[in-house]
Amino acid sequence: MSRYLEESLAQLKRFENAIPWMYLDTVGKVTVGAGLMLPTAQSATALPFQYNGRPADAQEIIVDFRRVSSMVKGKAAGFYRSPMSVLLTPAEIDTQLRAAVTHLDQDLRKAIPIWDALPASAKVALLDMAYNLGMTGLLQGYPKLLHAVVTGDWKTAAAECHRGGPAPTRNEWTRQQFLAYIAAPSITAEAELRRDARPPAILPIEPAAPSITTRPTTKVSAKGDQPKKSAVKASGKKLASSGMKTAAGKPAKKAVKSAPKKQASATGKKSQRKSPSRSN
Repeated sequence: MSRYLEESLAQLKRFENAIPWMYLDTVGKVTVGAGLMLPTAQSATALPFQYNGRPADAQEIIVDFRRVSSMVKGKAAGFYRSPMSVLLTPAEIDTQLRAAVTHLDQDLRKAIPIWDALPASAKVALLDMAYNLGMTGLLQGYPKLLHAVVTGDWKTAAAECHRGGPAPTRNEWTRQQFLAYIAAPSITAEAELRRDARPPAILPIEPAAPSITTRPTTKVSAKGDQPKKSAVKASGKKLASSGMKTAAGKPAKKAVKSAPKKQASATGKKSQRKSPSRSN
């Protein structure tokens, strides 16, 4: 059984009390156990009543039903008990209550299309009202409440859930169940949201564009001559920037080649100057 159904059972036992004999409720209906209404004497005979420690027969149950139904309504439950009263065991009261709540849960799921998506506190409140009023009394007598529940207007639902029969404490408890979802969403609803949430799409990561640098790169090879060429190119760029109208790279090569020639001519002149001294 769901957690909200267990909570509903606990609250109904507290509000309705567990009366083992038949009595009249506030509107004059024959009732037994935790507010289980018995519309006819035949419906009472379907329950396993006990009398003096043994199973009661159908005639004993019918006699007691007629006795109670003929009494004045609006009294406390103890007013309707007599030595002739047939009784239900506590275990049977609990069994009947579970069966009634489970049946109401199914009826409410059919009547309210979004029943499974409602917060647990709202379900417990509606189950309490359906158990107290009957399905017909809830569906026909509280249209504004049901509309507010479907639209998620919990303040209006809290304002429209008041009943005339139950005690003020029970009405206030029901009202608080509708207001509870405004302050703190139920755990059930959060779990449903997490279950329905889709993981974010994972986008492919594009490779970063290579950075562009204005400085010439130097590649060092095994021969070791590449750094010299890059230096020559750099010097060519400097010559080109100084205003020489030559092809890129050529001025640098001429400058390199002219340097040995100048050095050779200089050494030649020195040798010519020294040679006469040797002949003498």
